[in-house]
Amino acid sequence: MLGVSNQGGFRYLGRRDAPHLIVLTSSFNDRDWPDHLDRETGLLRYFEDNKQPGRLLHVECPRFGNELLRNAFNACHSNCREAVPPLFLFRNAGTFREVQFLGLAVPGAINLSSSEDLVAVWKSSDGDRFQNYKATSTILDSPEIKRSWINDIKSGNLFTLNAPTAWRHWREDGILSPLLAEPTVEHRSK
Repeated sequence: MLGVSNQGGFRYLGRRDAPHLIVLTSSFNDRDWPDHLDRETGLLRYFEDNKQPGRLLHVECPRFGNELLRNAFNACHSNCREAVPPLFLFRNAGTFREVQFLGLAVPGAINLSSSEDLVAVWKSSDGDRFQNYKATSTILDSPEIKRSWINDIKSGNLFTLNAPTAWRHWREDGILSPLLAEPTVEHRSK
């Protein structure tokens, strides 16, 4: 993802008011803010970057993640999917910059309404209350992301033939095709 910063859980390429793509990175091990990817249903629960008291929900987050999420979800809810950048999900995989790609996501889920998929939640720390977003997104059934599409995105052309089919269907018609993975049956040995 050349051109995207290499630190922080939330990164974007392009202008903040019109990003070309968004990169979400999580360690998935924060007990207070438990990001979770359900690998069977393709649902992602992601908490944004306002994780301590003293900052406003949108304007004071250092990477503007809450603002970017709000804008993406609002565009999705307004049927302006062409304004929603692709969301690339990565997991921290050990060392400082080592990450694992987990999938291409879009805002929302089949079984959630527009008032349920992006929710501002309250937490408290040291006696102070503050808000953060809990976002639910869907990992699309896109087993391969072509480098040519990444290059298209960088040049400002998100909707090309190089884009994954599931993403194009969501963008054109709002059809969600989650990446489903049935668990294997584990048989007990003697």
